Amino acid sequence: MKVAIDANIFIRYLLGPGSSSAPSTIVRAGLAGQFDMVIPEEVIAEIQDKIAARPDLADRIAQAEVDELVELLHPGTTVIQSNDEVPLHTARDPGDEFFLKSAVLDRVEAIVSGDKDLLALAKSVAPDWIASPAEFVRILAIEA
Repeated sequence: MKVAIDANIFIRYLLGPGSSSAPSTIVRAGLAGQFDMVIPEEVIAEIQDKIAARPDLADRIAQAEVDELVELLHPGTTVIQSNDEVPLHTARDPGDEFFLKSAVLDRVEAIVSGDKDLLALAKSVAPDWIASPAEFVRILAIEA
């Protein structure tokens, strides 16, 4: 299964990589090859930028941990470039458009995000395509 993972999932993973939280479970499952992670290149930049810009995150997540995650993602992950030629304009937050476009272009089977705007879109447009972390963990359990 090809799954697009949003930056907020990776940041929450970095806050507790060994925890039993849904984001940690998802990232560990993806790194273990239980599903194919698809990550727009902007997501990797967003992970790094958000942590650097927020002192509360930068104090809790070392740059070395971010670098290690990025290294782990590259071999087993499809990193894709977004395409501005695909018009969508469906996200409440225009900043989410690149993520949706990338997911459409790469024909992912699911998007996993904790982003409230994307989850609102799921309720109105794509309930079987956009999942919260907890919902996706249930999907993984069913498929295991």
